[in-house]
Amino acid sequence: MKIKSIINIATVSAIVASAFLTGNPSSSKASVQVSKVVNESKAQMKKAYTTYSTPIQKTGKLPNKATVIAEYNKAKKQYITSKKTVQKYSKSAKKKYLTELNSTYKMYITSRVEPYLNAATLLETSTKIESEFNEAILNEDIDSLEIAHQKLGKYITSKQFNTYNKVFDAKAKRIFLKEYMEQKSEFNTYKFDVSVSNKLEQVTSFLEDGELAKSNAVLKSIKPLLSHTSVLFKKELTKEYTDLLEVYNDAITPPTADLDYIDAINGKLTLEFDIAVKSLTTNDLKISVIINGGTEQIITPKNITLSDDKTSAFITIDELNATSTVQKVEYSVEFNGEKLSADAFEIPAAQ
Repeated sequence: MKIKSIINIATVSAIVASAFLTGNPSSSKASVQVSKVVNESKAQMKKAYTTYSTPIQKTGKLPNKATVIAEYNKAKKQYITSKKTVQKYSKSAKKKYLTELNSTYKMYITSRVEPYLNAATLLETSTKIESEFNEAILNEDIDSLEIAHQKLGKYITSKQFNTYNKVFDAKAKRIFLKEYMEQKSEFNTYKFDVSVSNKLEQVTSFLEDGELAKSNAVLKSIKPLLSHTSVLFKKELTKEYTDLLEVYNDAITPPTADLDYIDAINGKLTLEFDIAVKSLTTNDLKISVIINGGTEQIITPKNITLSDDKTSAFITIDELNATSTVQKVEYSVEFNGEKLSADAFEIPAAQ
């Protein structure tokens, strides 16, 4: 073979080999790049974890959630990208790299970062509600307390406890559970106040609708709860209960007629009532008279009759005889514990 031909063959072979290395996914250079991508992805997963775990270990306080989320999102993105890179460029080491990525993701992201972020998000929301709760207490606003109490109640259930309990790091878990127990304690401190307040609202509504039986049932359930209410709201709630109980008692008590007006002339009294009376006898009344400002004298009516609608009574009494002087006469009637006087009138002197 001629030297020139040998040189040409060698040149062509070098060109072909170079092209092969450049385009071959299994080349040494490609393998190094895939390994680097995988290691960087694994490192970012660990960083997402240490972004919250390291500050907690050092300070005992939860770090800024946004910072953790930023690193968490980077880790997720790199994880997805890394898996695609492995699938595309790695052959013999594909299974190894995917196993490393998946196990690292499970270790740091699934088992640590995500439970932490779930707990942090839950605590962030419950802390805002707790602020509303405390503001209502500060303002002694029972209505606002009811609203905040109801909201807070959704964050102190077993579901929330389990969310906090799933946090990987013991120190972080203690922080979350401590906050949980404090919020639960605050919730329980005012649970009777809120319960009584809600029941009082029910009674008010029932009384407005004339549902006396329901009103009575709720009022009975309130009484034993009042002793368990907080010092802050006990006085207010007790007064409201007493007021509503009085309204209820008035509602179940048959209306009693009151004496509105008396018209008096010699020998006859006319009584006007605000509502009809069932009956009227001498035992229901106490009639007295004062003449010329003297001593009050009790007199007994001779006869009592009622009008058809029973809102007026006509009473016959003994007439007063004329004397040598003018007599100023003032009649009074006591009915249902209330005493009312008629306008005075005069009996002229005898001629």
